[in-house]
Amino acid sequence: MKKYIIIFMVSVLFLYCSGCEKEKQHSTEKTLTVCVEAELVDYARDLLDLWEMLNEGVQGKLEIIPQDSDTAEIKASNIRTELMSGEGPDVFLLSTGAARESMPILFPNPEKLMYTDTFLPLDDFLETAEYARPEKFNQKILEAGKTEEGQMILPITYTYRKFAFRKTDLEGLQKIPLSWEELRTCENPVLQEAVFYYTDQMYPLFGELADYKEGKLLFTEKELQTMLEEVCAYTEWNEYRENRPEDLSIQGLFDFYPNLAASQDEKILVGIPNKNGGITAEIGTYIAVNRNTKIPDEAFSFLDLLFRDEILFGPGIKVGDKGGGSRFQSWFSNKDHLILNQELAKRYPDLSEADLTALEELDNQINAVSFYSDLEKELEDLYWPYFQSYHAKEEETKRLEMVSKAYETMKMKILE
Repeated sequence: MKKYIIIFMVSVLFLYCSGCEKEKQHSTEKTLTVCVEAELVDYARDLLDLWEMLNEGVQGKLEIIPQDSDTAEIKASNIRTELMSGEGPDVFLLSTGAARESMPILFPNPEKLMYTDTFLPLDDFLETAEYARPEKFNQKILEAGKTEEGQMILPITYTYRKFAFRKTDLEGLQKIPLSWEELRTCENPVLQEAVFYYTDQMYPLFGELADYKEGKLLFTEKELQTMLEEVCAYTEWNEYRENRPEDLSIQGLFDFYPNLAASQDEKILVGIPNKNGGITAEIGTYIAVNRNTKIPDEAFSFLDLLFRDEILFGPGIKVGDKGGGSRFQSWFSNKDHLILNQELAKRYPDLSEADLTALEELDNQINAVSFYSDLEKELEDLYWPYFQSYHAKEEETKRLEMVSKAYETMKMKILE
């Protein structure tokens, strides 16, 4: 009888210790937290599930910024508090205002944050990355995420304003405008008519808006006033014509590349230039790692996975009888450019060599890259009331007050 009692007690003890070991393993299991906006949840969840399959012993969790503005502000405030106390999500996969209908609530100005202790420098990780290889990236766009400390943000998508015209529609055009001055004084009616619809978003005309290291704007109040007057004068004679052809141009808003590929006409591509003689590109989506993360290797491996060709261009990845990572392709298909070189040829195989060459030439004109932020939003909000006042022939004093108020607001936003 004693023998059976001893065997029973040993069995119970074994089961108890086994349970303790499992509980210990569970309690020490790593969790990677990825912060995303609600619009990106399905795509990020798909990628995070795949990442979990490829990394046994590590869990993935999403920290979601809701779409509702009130609850989003509460969530964002909580995350900002965590960051200040040395905690917070491990990875941020977010969009700027250039890719959203509203301004981001968590980081309204990511470029300014690069000069704080928010993000982890990625240079050492990028040197040994398997997929996120710096040499594969557009260097001008990559540079936008750098400070003297290193690569703080990795841009994913970017955009800029452009048109494709039939070559026959631009007959008589002596020179494609390469600066704002050349554009506003160009008298080609077809070009003027098309570009008119982009001048309300005048902030790209400035190029880069601020030096965040020095904490100052890169244009004066007088230069802002002059630019507004020039844009309003540019639109004054350019009233909408009822007989304007619907196929006057392909605009760089929606379905630009499919429409470009479908057109059989010989085309001329034109980007809207800035005052410094180049094109201003805007970052749409980006990824960064929290400087406070306790698991930097795992955080970067998630970032690295995002840049696998199977995720960006292909069907995703199979792990055993399961698969994942196939959904991000549909997200990127609605965006303009990926930071990867030669990516348009992969995404749009029907584009002709001539079109790809013309698009590469436009990319080469990029001389300023910005993260659409609260500064760009301030300029957008200024334009329309200024435009109305200008065309209503109101006193210039009123417009000067608008400019002065907006300029002071932007100066404060840089220093906040």
